[in-house]
Amino acid sequence: MKAIIIILLLCFSYGVVFPQKNKAIFLVHSTGTNLYSQGKVADWVKTYNSTNGTNFQITIRTYPNTPWPWENYPYDYWKLWVDNSCNNNDLDVECLASIASNYGLVIFKHCYPGADIASDTGKPDVKSNRKSLENYKLQYRALRTLMDGMPDKKFMVWTLVPLHRLATSTDVAARANEFVKWVKTQWLTEDGKPHSNIFIFDFYSLAAEMNEKPTNGKQYCLKYDYEYSHSSNDSHPNTLANATIGPLFAQAVVQVLSTNLISKISVSAQSGATSITTDNGTLQMQTEILPADATSKSVSWEVINQTGKASISASGLLTAEKDGTVKAIATANDGSGIKGELTITISNQLIPIESIQIIDNLKNDTIIGIGTKINLKAIVSPSNATNQDVGWIVENITGKASIDSNGLLTTSSPGLIKVIAKALDQSQCITSKEYLIELSVTNRRHIISGDYKIFPNPTEGKIKIQIDQMPNSGVIVEIRDTKGQILLKKRVFESVTEWSLIQYPTSVFFITINDNNYIFTKKIVNAKIQK
Repeated sequence: MKAIIIILLLCFSYGVVFPQKNKAIFLVHSTGTNLYSQGKVADWVKTYNSTNGTNFQITIRTYPNTPWPWENYPYDYWKLWVDNSCNNNDLDVECLASIASNYGLVIFKHCYPGADIASDTGKPDVKSNRKSLENYKLQYRALRTLMDGMPDKKFMVWTLVPLHRLATSTDVAARANEFVKWVKTQWLTEDGKPHSNIFIFDFYSLAAEMNEKPTNGKQYCLKYDYEYSHSSNDSHPNTLANATIGPLFAQAVVQVLSTNLISKISVSAQSGATSITTDNGTLQMQTEILPADATSKSVSWEVINQTGKASISASGLLTAEKDGTVKAIATANDGSGIKGELTITISNQLIPIESIQIIDNLKNDTIIGIGTKINLKAIVSPSNATNQDVGWIVENITGKASIDSNGLLTTSSPGLIKVIAKALDQSQCITSKEYLIELSVTNRRHIISGDYKIFPNPTEGKIKIQIDQMPNSGVIVEIRDTKGQILLKKRVFESVTEWSLIQYPTSVFFITINDNNYIFTKKIVNAKIQK
């Protein structure tokens, strides 16, 4: 208690006022006291304040103390603070909430016997004072929950103080390292929740020998150079250790006191609105951040579509897309993981067409005859689209046809055509389908009478065209791709010709034969592309 009185008197003599948020209390036994004094922690903070115009303070208190045994291991903090064996009328066993009420940061640690960890029994018990990994983890999780309940306060936990190599075994030292690793990598992340007010000062990694085969000392034990004696098993770190680590500890404390992480985000919308009632309407989301002096108030926005649908910009502008409810979420960018959210109800949204399917009763997409009429239908999705009207267009490639606004197609010339159906709503959704118009048997003369063959179909890259009754003037052969572009064109007089199509990457070829009187087109499948 004398140390506390001296520090407070010094503070009053300098006339310095320390706001609660700038004050840290360090709960110590001998190891902590040695580091505080030999590491000149108070001097480091005083120099920092003088240089930077700040007024941070670290106070030490021997804790827990009589009437509690001289023990400060995970079980003891759990028993005192979680199991409520503490007493606010006695500073030596004061409850955590009461301690924190006077400080912005509470720092606690374990003395070096805390690293004397026994093997697990397979029966973890949070109420057990047995030093084991399984019990430590349960007690730390309970302490984590307790600290979570005070989001406006900060807490710093030291990792273990390593034991002297002569005071431990290889197995015990390895278990101490395993617990420290768990605290650093899993304790504050395993539940997927933010614990932005809990910080870790990794004393263990600074004081322990981490090399597997050091020149002196032993792995996971107190560093050889930090031993008080190389022949006795006293595990207190020596003056060199404290002088080396003390300034790093002071710097860590000041860094935590300087960083005001977000503890709460409240999300609201412009003018307090909670709904969007116009098609593609927008709503500007906004946040209220606590504490008001948070170092960074930057947030990232996202929207969770529940029964409705919306999008949100980086600045929080929510744009409605579909009736229902959505949740606008703001997440702090300061690493705290704190989130805020607001549910928005969306109504009166037009439902756009997402896809169109052209329906017919044709076989192999082939229309026989000139003047033939075919009723085409457009099926739109979703079925409840607000405006289900479509417009019809025919693109004449090698053949010709027309189509009216109701989808009635009329053929006028043989060959390839493309029918296009386009949504008339704001989606502008579009689809197309190709049809082959062929002459009826009664209208065919010369080669159109059927005295020709095109094979093989499908093709692996080469085809043959055989015409048994070749006109004297020959015929014009055109080979097109699915876009109607001419790949090859030639007048031929031979009854059998061979054509190479290997170099053309199209799934279907359209072979058109023109004898000046009639045109006939046949579809050939490219087997290589289809595969």
